[in-house]
Amino acid sequence: MSSPNLSASRFLPMNRHQDYPLIVRAAGRRLYASDGREYLDGASGGVGAANIGHGVPEVLEAIAEQSRSLCHANASLFLNQPALELADLVIEHFAPPHMERVYFVSTGTEANELCIKLARVCHLNRGEPLRHKIITRWGGYHGSSLATLGYAGRSSRRRQFDPYYFPATRIAPAYYLRHGAGLDEEEYAAVAAAALDDAIVREGPETVSCFVAEPLVNTMGACPAPAGYFQRVREICDRYGVLLVCDEVVTGFGRTGCNFGIDHWQVSPDLMACGKGISGGYTPLACAIAGPTVWEALERDPSGATVVGHTHAANPLSAATGRAVLRYILDHDLVRRSAELGRELLGRLQEALGDHPHVGDIRGKGLHLALELVADRDTLAPYPAECNMAQRAYQACMENGLNLCPVHGDSDGLRGDSLIIKPPFTSTSAELEELVDRLARALGGLDW
Repeated sequence: MSSPNLSASRFLPMNRHQDYPLIVRAAGRRLYASDGREYLDGASGGVGAANIGHGVPEVLEAIAEQSRSLCHANASLFLNQPALELADLVIEHFAPPHMERVYFVSTGTEANELCIKLARVCHLNRGEPLRHKIITRWGGYHGSSLATLGYAGRSSRRRQFDPYYFPATRIAPAYYLRHGAGLDEEEYAAVAAAALDDAIVREGPETVSCFVAEPLVNTMGACPAPAGYFQRVREICDRYGVLLVCDEVVTGFGRTGCNFGIDHWQVSPDLMACGKGISGGYTPLACAIAGPTVWEALERDPSGATVVGHTHAANPLSAATGRAVLRYILDHDLVRRSAELGRELLGRLQEALGDHPHVGDIRGKGLHLALELVADRDTLAPYPAECNMAQRAYQACMENGLNLCPVHGDSDGLRGDSLIIKPPFTSTSAELEELVDRLARALGGLDW
C-alpha cells in the first residue's frame, strides 16, 4: 500500500509512522486512492459518519444550492432558514418523545461539552448551585477536548493531559460479556446500574449534575448496555434529580437500526449529544438536544440567555447539508433498512467467523457491529496492549480492499482489540457479502 510523501508536505498526520492511503474520490460505498486501489467502505468513511454513502446527488445539489445563497451568518447575531428547518426535522422525526430544542455545533466533542454546560445552567436556574459533579463510565469516550477527555473514561487517551483535567467520578461500564458471569442480562443490568446509585450517594446527591453514557460504547467495540440497564439508570437519575445525558454522536440518526441508540431501551434522556450521521460526513455538523427539564429551566432566566455559541454554530451551509441528509434518510426509509441490513450482516458474520479461535464476541445493533479479537477464545483473554492486534487486523483488511475501524482498550481501557463494522445504510446485500468475505480473508492471513 503506497502513500503520499508526507515529508514533502507541511501537513501534520495523526501518526507520523502510519502508512496512509491518499483518498482522491469516493462514490456510493467505495473509496478510491491515488495509487489506483479501491476500498469497500465498511466503516462509513472510517468513523461511521458517511451513513448514506458517498456522492449522493441530492446532498451534493443541496450543498451547491445553499452555497449560492448563504454560507455563513454567525448564530449570535442572525438566524438562518436551514438551521430552523433542520431543528424541526430532528425533533419531529428523529428525537425521542418530549425532546424540546436543538442547538447546532460542528463536532461531537462540542456537542458533549454543550450538554455539560446546559446541565450546569439548568441546575443554576432551578436554584441548585451545588450541582456540578459529572459521573461517567470507565471505557467511555466523549470527545477530544481537554474537558471531554477529562470527564470521560478512555484511559489510553487521557494520560498525556492528566494535569489539566477537572475532577469527575467514574463507574464501571455495563459490559455483560466480561462482568456478567452467572447472571442473566437483566440481573446484571441491575448490578451495573446500582453502581450509579452508589456513586451518587457517595458524592452527595445534592452535588451531582449529570450522568453521561453511550447506549453502545463505540470505543469498547460497539458494546451495548444489557437489557433493562437504561430503564434503571433513568429511574435512579429521576430519584436524585440528576440529569441523564446520552452521547449519541456515533449511534444517532439510524446507525443502530433505531433513530437513536437509546431507543432500544425506550428511554428519553434529558440531554443528547449528536454528530457524525446528522450530516452524513458531507460537512462538519453536530448538535445538542435538550428535553423539557432543561428547556423549562432555561426559560426561567429573565435575560433570555441560553448558550454561548461558536463561530460556526448553526452554520447555514452545514445545516442545509444536514437537512438534505435527514430528508434522504426519511425518503428512503433508511433507519428501517439499517435494522434489516444489520440483522443480515450479523448473521453473515456469525456464520463466517462465529467459530474463529480469536473472535471472542460478535455484537452490536443495526449497522453498528464489532468483532472483539482475543488471544484465547475460551478465557476471553485479551492480547497484550503492545501487540496492537486491532491495528494489525485493520491493516490486513486494507490490504484486502476493506475499510473498517480499529479500536483498542475495550477490555480494561488499555488492553483489548476490536474491529468496528459500520457500513452505510445504502449498502446492498452483495456488498455485505463482499465485506464479510474480505474480512474473513484478512483475518485468515494474520499471524495470530
